[in-house]
Amino acid sequence: MSLSRALYIDDRDPAIIYSPPNENGRVWRPFTGEPTEYMRTTTHANQTGAIASITFTGSDITVFGTVSSVDTESPDPFTHYILDSFPPAPFRPIPINETQYNITFYQSPKNLGSGIHSLQIVLQSVGNYWLDYMVINGNTTLSAGNNVTTRATTGAEAIHTVTSELSHTLFTSTTTSPTPLSSAPASREVIASSVLGGILGLVSLIGLMVLVHRWRCGKRSQDPESTLTPFNPWMRSASNINSPGGISPVSTFQLRNKKHRQTIVLSRLNLGPPPVYHSPRF
Repeated sequence: MSLSRALYIDDRDPAIIYSPPNENGRVWRPFTGEPTEYMRTTTHANQTGAIASITFTGSDITVFGTVSSVDTESPDPFTHYILDSFPPAPFRPIPINETQYNITFYQSPKNLGSGIHSLQIVLQSVGNYWLDYMVINGNTTLSAGNNVTTRATTGAEAIHTVTSELSHTLFTSTTTSPTPLSSAPASREVIASSVLGGILGLVSLIGLMVLVHRWRCGKRSQDPESTLTPFNPWMRSASNINSPGGISPVSTFQLRNKKHRQTIVLSRLNLGPPPVYHSPRF
């Protein structure tokens, strides 16, 4: 059973380029669509000369839209669909008493071949033109897409839809890469290691601060006067300078420590001058 790939392009997709506003105001206006419209969106134009274009690669392209009911004030416009160098393909829908959804506005030839193709939608008359979406088949690429849906279809119409969001990038196919399962445990290990390292660093810093504090307290408890003050061990007493003989019978020295001063008095025997010897007279 053959398998073909279809690329669904919503009317809001940036791959569709709409003509800019003119002197009459906006040419194309986006509207919230009905539940039966693709992605519940639609884009409207009612001015002659309004253009919507798309550039793509693929085997064929189909344009779908909404047709207003017959009782509306403005009839559906006459449009041309210009694909590459093919002659314009005209189209005018036939309205009925109710609004018609998912109507085929244009179907290109099959097997367009490789290469880049361009399609232009040009309004040839005034009327309510409602563009809903486009479908491109084959190996499809286009310039950009926000609401791009890829459908793999078989003869049984089994549909698999994948929605992707792209912004001005080349769209080839929608694939999903599995997320590595080991990323979450690895992240938890990194977080746990970081927390443990922070705790160890904080404990080390606190220990260092305690050691510095104890060292400063121990240094502060020492008295700066705990050492001996230099002294002269043999100082003459000022009160005994004028003693007989001119020699002080007392010598003192002072030993100073941090608590009190002590004066040690050393007594010396003061011997007077030797007796005068008188020789006897004969």
